[in-house]
Amino acid sequence: MKIAVLVSTGRHPVSGAARYSRNDASALTIAIDIARAHHAQLDVLHAGDPADPALQEYLALGAPKVEVLNTQGDACAALAQRLAGYDLVFTARARKARTTAARCPTSSPMR
Repeated sequence: MKIAVLVSTGRHPVSGAARYSRNDASALTIAIDIARAHHAQLDVLHAGDPADPALQEYLALGAPKVEVLNTQGDACAALAQRLAGYDLVFTARARKARTTAARCPTSSPMR
């Protein structure tokens, strides 16, 4: 079994400092438990800045590593290509964005 967790980073509401996403951290925790129970491969993926210091916080939360995808151009295409063949993909629920952000189109399940 192959499990992927898509993670992002956010900002602390008071200080504005970069930090992990609490919702993504919850998804990671659930995925880690399932991966351990089923001896599954777990990959943690990020489509964004590889230098973001908040990504290291996911390692402290139990991620084996965080793979940063090369998203020059179409981030949705890069994600779709990388996620091919996964049995389970975790993402956090998107919160209401304050700015307009590109979103991948919703599609039918991979299988």
